Amino acid sequence: MAGFVVELERSRCRSYSRVVGHYPAAGVRAATHALMEAAVPPDAFFVVNGRMAFATMDVSRQERGLNVPRDVSIVGFDDVPQAAWAAP
Repeated sequence: MAGFVVELERSRCRSYSRVVGHYPAAGVRAATHALMEAAVPPDAFFVVNGRMAFATMDVSRQERGLNVPRDVSIVGFDDVPQAAWAAP
C-alpha cells in the first residue's frame, strides 16, 4: 500500500477515497456503491485481487449502468486466469 500511495503522489494522481479490506462479493458490492455515491465518484478502481475486481466490474456495469473502461477503469492486482477472458 505504501508503494501505491507513493506512486500516486509522484504521478500527481488524486485518490478520492480508499476502502481497505478483503471482502466477500457482497462487501465489495456495498463498498463500490458507497464509493460511487460520493460527490465526485471515482473514475478508476485499483483493487487487490481479481475476485474483487470482478465484483467491482459487475456493480459498475450491471447495477450502475457504466461502461468499463469508458466510464470507469478497474484494475485488479493478482492476475487471475479469468482476467484473460473476453467477456469482462
